[in-house]
Amino acid sequence: MKHFRPVFGNESRWMRSKALLNQVRDLTDQVKFDFVGGWGQLPQKDPTLFMLGCKGAIVVMDGDEGRHLHKRNRPLTALAKREKARLAASGVELFVLNRYGIENYFSKSAMESVLGRDLTQFFPLAEDISVLDRLSEDFRPWIFRLKQFLARRFRIGATSSRRSLYSKTRNRDVAERITLAGDLDRTDLYEIIQHISSRALQLQDS
Repeated sequence: MKHFRPVFGNESRWMRSKALLNQVRDLTDQVKFDFVGGWGQLPQKDPTLFMLGCKGAIVVMDGDEGRHLHKRNRPLTALAKREKARLAASGVELFVLNRYGIENYFSKSAMESVLGRDLTQFFPLAEDISVLDRLSEDFRPWIFRLKQFLARRFRIGATSSRRSLYSKTRNRDVAERITLAGDLDRTDLYEIIQHISSRALQLQDS
């Protein structure tokens, strides 16, 4: 039996987080990673299934739909609050990132190493915007912000910049160049990774 199951929004998320978790300690024998398919799929998932074959489970989701990123202290959205309560009833913890996605935690040096180009003009990365949009050759901050405001105001989908210099297929390569202590120290993602490691060890000894 695996001792602990961290569940992430999608497959690429858990692959990156697995690389970061292994920097704390090797938990291969204690942890079974899984994914749910994003916020759109989470409400349809039976939380008891996360616990099958494990002593505990934790779900980690992006902040894109889980937090009001433009409000003070970035409170949880109604969707995130409902899911947090629903999962907690089955003993499953839910953590929602304080940034748009896990890519928003990537360092400049790691991304430059993978992409092989200078990214100075794009850094520091905005925490409330998709990295795919931010690292776009046609990205214009004020135009993008206006589109986002109108989308929120009228509850319509915002158009995205898709001539991006970055592709999520490079996420694993970037994650392998991220150091947990050096690049993620004092971030909520650092605390989440440490929490997963601690819970896995606690359950191992229980």
